Amino acid sequence: MLPVNIKDLFVRVREHSENIAVKIETPDIVHTTHEIVDMLTLNCNKEKPALYLIRPDRLAEYHWEKAEWGQPSELTIDRSLETVEKSRNAFAVFLFWDLALRLDDRDGHPTVRGFIPNIFLSPKSTRKFLVFIETLGTQYPTMISPYLVTTIEHYPSREEMLPMIKREVSRSKAGINGKDSEMASALLGLTYTGAQQMLRLAIDKFKADENFEERVLGHLNRQKEEILANTLGMNILKPTGDDVPYGLDFLMNDVEIHRHLICMEGQHREKGWLLIGTPGSGKSLLAKYLGYKLGYPAISFNISSIMNSLVGQTEKNMHNMCKVLETFAPCILYIDEFEKAISTGGERDGGTMMRAMGILFTFLNDTNAPIFLLGSANNLDPENGLALTRKGRFSQIYWVGEPCKQARYDICRAVFAKRNLTIDDGFLMQLADAATYFSGADLVWLCNEAIVEAEHFGHKSDSADFKNRILEIVEQNRNRVETMKSQYDNLRRWAMAYCKPAGLPAER
Repeated sequence: MLPVNIKDLFVRVREHSENIAVKIETPDIVHTTHEIVDMLTLNCNKEKPALYLIRPDRLAEYHWEKAEWGQPSELTIDRSLETVEKSRNAFAVFLFWDLALRLDDRDGHPTVRGFIPNIFLSPKSTRKFLVFIETLGTQYPTMISPYLVTTIEHYPSREEMLPMIKREVSRSKAGINGKDSEMASALLGLTYTGAQQMLRLAIDKFKADENFEERVLGHLNRQKEEILANTLGMNILKPTGDDVPYGLDFLMNDVEIHRHLICMEGQHREKGWLLIGTPGSGKSLLAKYLGYKLGYPAISFNISSIMNSLVGQTEKNMHNMCKVLETFAPCILYIDEFEKAISTGGERDGGTMMRAMGILFTFLNDTNAPIFLLGSANNLDPENGLALTRKGRFSQIYWVGEPCKQARYDICRAVFAKRNLTIDDGFLMQLADAATYFSGADLVWLCNEAIVEAEHFGHKSDSADFKNRILEIVEQNRNRVETMKSQYDNLRRWAMAYCKPAGLPAER
């Protein structure tokens, strides 16, 4: 939705003969342009301003009598700016697209950089409304910024999607009843233009299908998830009640205590928790389970996916990701291997990753949106990783190690139950005792491996052959598990002093 101050600024231009320049950062340049035209139409009943759209290589004028843009003229940007100068005494609105490169201090165009200050330093009274429409995160030179009113247009919310959905459904004469809200949720995180196009294609594709509504909703969700994953590294986790992180009893108790502060709006919310521990100990599983337990969408973010070789594009991608997060709020944001994001980069990438992480940290710290950050780290190097643990960045820091004996029992029992296999408690306890220091991921793997072999050789789950084979797999992997444990002993000792335990430790 167009920022509310745009209308007020336009009225000042029209009624008080002022020049005003506005920079709008938006995820959807095309839709923002349409919104501005609609705003001018509603607020200019008598006197219509001259309206131009200026791009780096062309200029188009809007024809009010036809309610459409005219054929664009191929003009260089400096020639297009002459139109601005010639309209000095006219009431005119100029929309600029993608002007950032022409304003760059090193590679930009001197004429373009200078024309904004010149307009405001001119002693003549004019009425020009200049609107610079750029993608989220676009930076302008400091010499120009003082002359601009900068504002941000967000991704559309569910409520803002609903009118468009109703129009598209009505246009197609499709029989969709009572699914508007579900469709809005399926399109959440997309731009208005992107959502509209996706919905049109989905309706046309499945219009003749017997299960029309279900097919459309399924298609929209899959397409949206694919777009977010490919462009912004965001994956929507799909938790179920079966994804139980056994052995994290202390942490789950804290979830209940702080539940009213998690995903609460404002600066007094629980901003985030950091999980430090060994691989396979259930950190990723916890993110899915919290989404299920608390009833909020859980989103996994892969930081490396936003990296781009184009100058400034990585930072723009991070700005986009942050704004998409706001549309999903309240939500849980999960970032795995958090330490790698701030320990890589530096001189090797010109500081790109450092700047991108700075954008993310600033956003998560300053936003009032109900977003809960859950970060996990497998290791912390002294130079960079320990910076994650400073007070104020995370509300709680937990050590998540190998599961205790009872947790190992619960994990194995759950794996067999999913395969509809009944194993007697005595053997499960024997298995839990033998698999000391095996991670949750190790236990799931060895149980599934034993089941696959049993199916191949025809061994029943209550047979001695089946049980002996599981214990053999444990012994075959003991050296690897012991080696993995020793690699994390130093981190484990550090965590005893600086972290809260997520659950009981593994014991002999």
